[in-house]
Amino acid sequence: MSISKIAARYATSLMELSRESNTVDVVYGEVMYVAAVSQHSEFANLLKSPIVHSSKKVVIFSEIFSGKLGELSQSFFKLVIKKGRESLFTAICAAFEEQYHAYKEQSPITIYSASELESSSLKEIEGKILALGITRQNLIVTTKIDSSLLGGFIVEAGDVRWDHSLSGKLERMRKHLIKN
Repeated sequence: MSISKIAARYATSLMELSRESNTVDVVYGEVMYVAAVSQHSEFANLLKSPIVHSSKKVVIFSEIFSGKLGELSQSFFKLVIKKGRESLFTAICAAFEEQYHAYKEQSPITIYSASELESSSLKEIEGKILALGITRQNLIVTTKIDSSLLGGFIVEAGDVRWDHSLSGKLERMRKHLIKN
């Protein structure tokens, strides 16, 4: 079974438990915290180490996250460690984040622009994205400035990328001229 399928199954279990206990939002925050900590090389190396026994990993995990995670999240991640799946922390957290957004009917998107967008322009872009019907109705918009775009914007929504930047148009024009 692929890593993504295994991670999705663990994430589904956690989502179901958090829904039953009416703590979805709290658990989401805790999972995102674990995901952030899992990005640190020392912690990631500990999780991947075959030398460190799982019981020791559970103790270390408890010490690191004591008072920072609720009982459900603590128990869940300890179980993941005991099952020998601690190397999947990042994948499980990513799968849980996807399921959380689906549960909340949210679609995270990122809009890159050469300069800060006015709120009216931002709303217009959001409206056009929603009109395409490829996202959920509740958009979570992150904006980032990228001066290399020269003008215009790029939108990323999941695996889809729309390049409406001046630099992108110039690059497409250059390729077209070279091709012909």
